[in-house]
Amino acid sequence: VAGTKQVAATADTVALEAVATVVVTAGPAVPATTDAMVPNGKILRLTTIVIQARDVYGNPLTTGGLAGQLAVSISGTNTANPGVSDNGDGTYSASYLPFFKGTDSVAITLAGVPIGGSPYTSKVN
Repeated sequence: VAGTKQVAATADTVALEAVATVVVTAGPAVPATTDAMVPNGKILRLTTIVIQARDVYGNPLTTGGLAGQLAVSISGTNTANPGVSDNGDGTYSASYLPFFKGTDSVAITLAGVPIGGSPYTSKVN
């Protein structure tokens, strides 16, 4: 799990005085563990989708740089191909404006591969 860790050691029954601090960072983004929050929409109000990039172990990435590799495609009652914005913290946003009530399918890919849970559903009221 990503985070700051403290490493200590004991030899027989004697604890060593030195304690090492190790920082574990998330690995590269993996489509299968990357996920998104896709809310239900409202007619004529922006629906904002938030994507969280994650590594192979599910650790959230904390830096950006993947916006060009992410694609969002809306189909169903409404259609759109919104651009993806990099929030600089491992999350990405895409917004679309639904015009009609119904059910939209939100397909999200990372490097051409569907992310975990994709396609998502957004019910527009």
